[in-house]
Amino acid sequence: MSHQFKLGNSWILVLLMLSIWLTDCSPSKQSVIPSATPIHLPGLPGLAVNKLFTEVDGFIQVEAESFHSSDSDGTLRRWMQVQGDSIAAVASGKSYMAIQPRTGITADETWSKRTTLLADSGSAAMLSYKVYFNTAGLYYVWVSSYSAANTNSTLHVGVDGYWPESSARVQWCNGKDEWTWSSAQGLEDKPCGTPNTIKLNILESGHHTISFAGAKDGFKFDQFILTLDKNLNL
Repeated sequence: MSHQFKLGNSWILVLLMLSIWLTDCSPSKQSVIPSATPIHLPGLPGLAVNKLFTEVDGFIQVEAESFHSSDSDGTLRRWMQVQGDSIAAVASGKSYMAIQPRTGITADETWSKRTTLLADSGSAAMLSYKVYFNTAGLYYVWVSSYSAANTNSTLHVGVDGYWPESSARVQWCNGKDEWTWSSAQGLEDKPCGTPNTIKLNILESGHHTISFAGAKDGFKFDQFILTLDKNLNL
C-alpha cells in the first residue's frame, strides 16, 4: 500500500508540472509591454519612449512639435504650438511651433536678447529634443521654416547645452511665404549664407540633447533634419 501511495503522488506531481508548462506556453500570456505604455529608458529618467528619437544610417528627421522640453530662459518670448491657420494647413503634421508674442521691432525697442532680436545663441526661448545617435560624426543641420516677404528669419542650434559658432544663425533669404528648408549660415559679409554650412559635431554615440533657440520673435518652425550627408539637397 505504501508503494502504491508514493506512485500516486508521483503522477499528481507530473500532472501538476505539465499544467504549469502549458500555462507558460499559452498564447494568451502577456510577455511584452504594450506599445502605448511609456517606457523609461536608462539614463533618461521619466522620459517616455515617444520623446526619444534615434539616428539611423546617419540621418534623422523630427517634427518641431515633438520637443522634449521648452524653456523661455526668462525672456519675453515663448515657443507656442500653432494649429488651424493657413500656414499650419500646409505644414507637416498640420501644425508648427512659433515664437510668440509677435511684436516686431519698433523705433523705441532695444535690440536686446531680452526683447525682440536675440543677440546670443542659447539665450532665448528654446526647444530641446532627445536624440540617440548610433553614429558619431559631423552632422549637417537642415531646418524647415516659414517666413514672409521682407522678413529675415534666423535660428540657432546647440547640442548638450553648448552653442557652437558652426551651428549659429541658420538663415532664410529665399522661399518666402512657404515652408522652406535651409542649412545656410548667415555671416556679416554674406547675410544669406551658403547652403550646407550649419553643422554639429557629435563626438560620441549615445544620448544627446539637440536644442533650437529663436533669434527673433515670430519665427515659425516645422521640422529639422540631421544628416552625415554634406551634399543633401532639399
